Amino acid sequence: MSEWHSPKNLQQARGLLDELYQEVVELESPLDGGESLSLGEGGSALRALRESKVSFGNPRNTLVRLTRETFAALDLPLLADYAVQMQQQFDFYYMSLNVQLWPQRGTQWSMLECSLDWGPKGEKEPIVQNYFPQRAWHEVLSWGGSMSLGLDGGLEWQAGLDLDQVPQIVWDKLPGEVRARLANKDEMRAWIAMPEFSFRLGRPEITAVGEGSSECRWRLENPDLQETQVVELGVVFKVPRGSEAVELTGLAVAEPKLNWLAGQLRNVFDLLSARLQDALKGKVPLPIGAHETWMLTLPNE
Repeated sequence: MSEWHSPKNLQQARGLLDELYQEVVELESPLDGGESLSLGEGGSALRALRESKVSFGNPRNTLVRLTRETFAALDLPLLADYAVQMQQQFDFYYMSLNVQLWPQRGTQWSMLECSLDWGPKGEKEPIVQNYFPQRAWHEVLSWGGSMSLGLDGGLEWQAGLDLDQVPQIVWDKLPGEVRARLANKDEMRAWIAMPEFSFRLGRPEITAVGEGSSECRWRLENPDLQETQVVELGVVFKVPRGSEAVELTGLAVAEPKLNWLAGQLRNVFDLLSARLQDALKGKVPLPIGAHETWMLTLPNE
């Protein structure tokens, strides 16, 4: 697995894309030095790439405290360890965050990566208890159906969907631990976190890490980003009891398919500087993305 992206990657990539765009436009212009009235194939592809965007929703939209009363009201037995932690050590919270993808027409993408990092660091550092999506849910999400996503008394994810609509070939591929957590929507017994969760990114491979730390990361490889998409990330985290606020830093990055981009630049590729040719060969990343920080006041109830 390649290294995770950082905000520095985004800054460097923006400068490279701007430099690449200017160089390609000049190379595709008439040889007499005049300006062409319209962009060539390479310039058009780069303009579309530079105009594509990644943005975040508002993390305050579904920031909810989880208490013993939350689960008791639904007659969901809370795992004893979590019941003790809620009473003596930690306040638990659930939040979801949208990542919005705005690819311009014709662009092709190889990867979407997201990271969420909680502060403050030190003794009052938040801890990620669970997150969604995870690798185990790959086949269900790739199927593309909508589902209700909820938490059971063990703070594990349950999915409610119309099981009659699940293709047999999908069901046969599901890991046993996932099948055990699927229920018909009308029969689902869980605290509902995402009433209508849907995943429309084709059949991406999912990598997710972070449980037990203050940061979690997702990587979705080979997503189908031909139109505006919204990916909803769900996280359960805990903070020392009495904490009033947390700091959240989000980084979302999308990488273009370099073979597609190099193909659009085939007429001028050999004339590009060595540095830009190296970028198109994958030696230097060319992601676009968003980087934001929020100070979140934690709800008491």
